[in-house]
Amino acid sequence: MKTLIYFLCTCFLATGIYMVAIGSLNAVPGILVACGLWAWFFWGWHKRRQKAAKRGQRERRLEEWLRRRDDFNR
Repeated sequence: MKTLIYFLCTCFLATGIYMVAIGSLNAVPGILVACGLWAWFFWGWHKRRQKAAKRGQRERRLEEWLRRRDDFNR
C-alpha cells in the first residue's frame, strides 16, 4: 500500500515537473530532476523489496528451527 502511495505521488510530481520543463527555455534541468525523482522511487522500492525478502527468510528460518525443536522434544 505504501508503494502505491509513493508511486502516485511520484507520478503527479514527475508529470508536473515535466510540464514545467517543457514550458521553460531550458528543459534539461527539469527533465533531469524528474528522472532523478523516478530513480529515487525505484531505489526506495528496491530497498523495501530487499527488506521484505530478508524478513521472509528470517521468518522461514525461525519456523524451521521451531519445527525441528518441536520434533526433537517429542
